[in-house]
Order: sequence, then structure tokens, then C-alpha cells
Amino acid sequence: LVLAHLPKLRESDPAAYLLFQLAAGLGLRRGEAMQARKSWITELDGKRVLYVQATDNWLPKGRRERKIPLPDSVYQEILLLSDDSEYIVPAATTRYWTPAYTNKVGTVVKGAWRDKQVENHDHERKYGVSRRLNLWFVDLGWPFAKKIHKVRAWYGAHVSTQAGLFAAQRLLGHADPKTTNQYYADLVEIPVIEIDLTGGTADVPVAVAK
Repeated sequence: LVLAHLPKLRESDPAAYLLFQLAAGLGLRRGEAMQARKSWITELDGKRVLYVQATDNWLPKGRRERKIPLPDSVYQEILLLSDDSEYIVPAATTRYWTPAYTNKVGTVVKGAWRDKQVENHDHERKYGVSRRLNLWFVDLGWPFAKKIHKVRAWYGAHVSTQAGLFAAQRLLGHADPKTTNQYYADLVEIPVIEIDLTGGTADVPVAVAK
């Protein structure tokens, strides 16, 4: 259902579409995807990768920098849909949209466009695009919370089944392998391993105690 509606999302909201691509195609967390720079795209051993790394004002979760294979399909979408800013995912720079919500005292606050304050200048980059993507999921009837993290888990499942848990841990940026095992160990098939321990037929002299 999600894949079938992606072309419409691409047309209506390119930024949310690119956020989906970075989560599903590279396993980036929301914060990583919204901080991803075009300068992070580089080559390693002749293959295009995205180098998730710290910036002057941002650190990846657990301070874990990593290089992730960048599929050609995702790279082409970045070239076509990104704006002229340094970031891969475009985001509004002057205003952000706050949808209706219920505050702590139970009052419903209407949705509205709001001007960014000095202390809140990066609100849209942190939350605006992901909020729109989450609302798109809701319109499709997807009930899960933390929807972008669910899309990231889709990437993790593919890596785990195709390359194993160690690769998944490195590409997802898990500091503790227990985290990877918790979510993906059940997806990995137990291999059939045959080891010959018969020792063969070699004529090996045996020392005899005197």
C-alpha cells in the first residue's frame, strides 16, 4: 500500500518523499536524514556511499559515524528533487507548520503556521517534514507510532537477511549488538554447517610414555 502511493507523495511533497527514501533505502534515523548533507555523498572502493558524520552543531546518535551504501535509485532521486541548499532533504527556512494538538491542560490548540523564534530556528528541519510524512502514513491507514523508525526497520530487515546481523549493526549504527539481535535475529535463517572432525587417514605417530 505504501509503495503504491509513493509516486503521489513524490509529486505532492518531495521533501517528505526524500525523507522516506533515506529511511527505507539507507536506514537513516529521522534526525540523521534531516541533517544529511550533500557533501556526505562520497565514494569508497569505487562505490557510492553516504558518510554519516558529525557537524559543527550536530552529532549522530551515540556519536557513531558510519558509511552506508547509496543505491543508484536513491541517488538519482536526490539529484532530481533536492533544492539548492546544502541539505539532501529540503526544509522551510522561515516558518513551520504546527498541526492541531491537545496541550497539557486538555485544551485543543488549532494548527497554524508559526514564525520561527531565535531559540527555535531549526524546528522545521527537525520536525516539520517528518510530521508531514507521518500524517501521510495516517491517511493511508498505517496505525503504528514512530512511523519513520518503522521504515528504517524495513531497511534493517533487508540487510539482516541479505548480509547478516553484523552488517546490520554497522549500517544501522547500533552501539550495542543486543539491539540488532532484539529486532532482527529472528529474521536470519540458521545456516546448515557441516564440519568434518574425523581427522582423515593420515599416519600420525603417537608418542608412547616410557
